[in-house]
Amino acid sequence: RTSVLSVSVLYAYAKYAQLVEVVLCYSPHSAPPSAGWGAANHHDIYSIEDLAQILTELKTANPAAKVSVKIPVTSGVGTIAVGIAKAGADIVNLSGYEGGTGAAREHAKRYVGLPVEIGISEAHRALLEAGLRSEVEIWADGGIRSGAEAVKMILLGANRVGLGTAALMGIGCISCRRCHLDRCPRGISTQLGTSMEAEARGVKGFKPRDMEVEAENLTRLLKAMGDEIRHRLAEMGEASLQNLVGRTDLLGQTRLTERLDARQILAPSAAPARAGDGSRPWVMHKPLNYLTKLISDLTLARFDQGDREVHFAEEQVRSTDRAIGTYLAGAMVRRYGNAPGLKAFLRLGSSVPGNGLFAFNTHAVNEVVEGGSQDGAGKGSAGGSLSVLKGKNLLGRLIDGSTGKSFAYGATGGLFMVQNLADSRACIRMSGAEVVFGARITAPVDDSRGNIAARAHLKGFAFEYMTGGLAVVLGDPGPWICAGMTDGVIYQCLYPEYNFNRQAVRRRLAGGADVSISEVSGKGLEDIRRLLERYIVELENSFQNDEAQAVWALLQEARQRFVMIIPNPQRPISAE
Repeated sequence: RTSVLSVSVLYAYAKYAQLVEVVLCYSPHSAPPSAGWGAANHHDIYSIEDLAQILTELKTANPAAKVSVKIPVTSGVGTIAVGIAKAGADIVNLSGYEGGTGAAREHAKRYVGLPVEIGISEAHRALLEAGLRSEVEIWADGGIRSGAEAVKMILLGANRVGLGTAALMGIGCISCRRCHLDRCPRGISTQLGTSMEAEARGVKGFKPRDMEVEAENLTRLLKAMGDEIRHRLAEMGEASLQNLVGRTDLLGQTRLTERLDARQILAPSAAPARAGDGSRPWVMHKPLNYLTKLISDLTLARFDQGDREVHFAEEQVRSTDRAIGTYLAGAMVRRYGNAPGLKAFLRLGSSVPGNGLFAFNTHAVNEVVEGGSQDGAGKGSAGGSLSVLKGKNLLGRLIDGSTGKSFAYGATGGLFMVQNLADSRACIRMSGAEVVFGARITAPVDDSRGNIAARAHLKGFAFEYMTGGLAVVLGDPGPWICAGMTDGVIYQCLYPEYNFNRQAVRRRLAGGADVSISEVSGKGLEDIRRLLERYIVELENSFQNDEAQAVWALLQEARQRFVMIIPNPQRPISAE
């Protein structure tokens, strides 16, 4: 069975109206009750190159999976679809402006997007012209409510269609547009389970869900649509829907001919170009994830021979070697499950590996890099440990020890340590991992000069949408931190002797950060000691005893030095 991993660049961005309890908190790894954010922005995707990188990481973690990229239908969607195909996606999922979510903002529901028919036509033709149509499938959704409409989408160029609104209607949705308010009167998008709970919350006309009836109704709806599709196929003399993809010659405009010109989307399209048909030479390159697969093969061979602990060391790993450790993590899960008792230790000396280092890692893999790392290190990890320390250059001097953008993005577990700088958006959407930023303030801080990010150790927007986990920051956390943070704790070190005090930390909070700066609790002191002692061990293992002593000195003054940044008590949002 083939897995499909979906990357959605289309989202309904809204805060939950009520505190989210246990069931809904499981997915984002939040601690109930939590007033979290729904579908936060993808802050690691700002270009086609960024998209290509995350596709590489996903396919490195699970080579057998197909990756779908979902986008809204907008102007220029054909060019975007070609870019997605070139980035390595298997499926381009187009979503039109109809249907959609009841949680979207009003202006988005009224003014954003184009009809899915336009998107299918443009994407199909653009992919044909680029010779990429046979490389990807086009999936489409957006207000499709009948078998006839599904067939029309396929005739325009889609391979498959999705049903969202129609399926919801099948289980009882009345389209009241309250999906984000926890007040759904049909019990679908709400935590209310009984009429008594609904009455206590003031929800009128509440009807508890009947799973058996809903399943029967939905099954009946899908069977009816399937029968309609088969009937249409029989009328056209075809046995398979895939034979009709792009057959616009079977479509015609039957109404609104004076107000709407549909000739462009109904014009016949060229025959699909086939990959590998000999029409052009195919140039092969070494895959960017070649080294990570080699490391995995060598490590798994030792495990198969009976070793319970494997150490791998390499020097001079460069930026062309991406997603180091990711293939091994995925392979260990596929072969050994939770891999009880198996441990892999990777140590990369004098190295700055490429993007996606340690992405989607598990508890069985641990990595130390002496040198630095680039964007996306530790992204989506669920366990293990990653330490990015300074490495020696050709003169034997310790340099770098920094990491790129989106460090530990969305990590749900594991321990991450960075000795020097971290670029923007560190620990965004972190949901359970533990992080140490070890750079220290060693000179007076002067915020009156402006441009705080230029001199900070974290370059901005750190800890956005954080829903869990711990972070110890020994240096300057940078500007615009903690926006949308709903859970977790940040332990920040102060340096009054260098003008870095509580007021300086407060100046670094984002305008929308609903957090407090308070004294460290007893548990907080235990957390700080535990994490910094682990960091000191890593420094000593890399023969940085002077730096280890400096961190140890800060640890002895932890009660006086540290404050903790925590979200304020959460309250429901009154919106209707």
